[in-house]
Amino acid sequence: MLLFLIAGAASISLVLYLLGFGRKDLQARQMLESSVSDWRNDDLSLDSFEVKVKETRIDDVFTTFVEADGDGYINFEPINDRVMEIAESDRVQSIIEGSEKAIDKGRRVFAKSSSAE
Repeated sequence: MLLFLIAGAASISLVLYLLGFGRKDLQARQMLESSVSDWRNDDLSLDSFEVKVKETRIDDVFTTFVEADGDGYINFEPINDRVMEIAESDRVQSIIEGSEKAIDKGRRVFAKSSSAE
């Protein structure tokens, strides 16, 4: 649940950044607007992309890259431990608490406005 909240907050922050809070000269905003417009009009095409294919033997794929130290695989435990360490940090907890307060305040505001109607 905690990771979903963090991922959601990060996604919302990225979209708000890309929108540029109303700055029309932001190139990312223009790109996002044109992409959404093309998507809505079903004008997106893959013709502008070039795909390069090179046939090779499967052995060549494994010998192309440098071998990793150790067994070459990442175990789940160290990743999980690090993610939990980050999620339980004071900074992330304060962000979550602030987000929960903002959500609660938004709910109260919407509840008041809907009851006033």
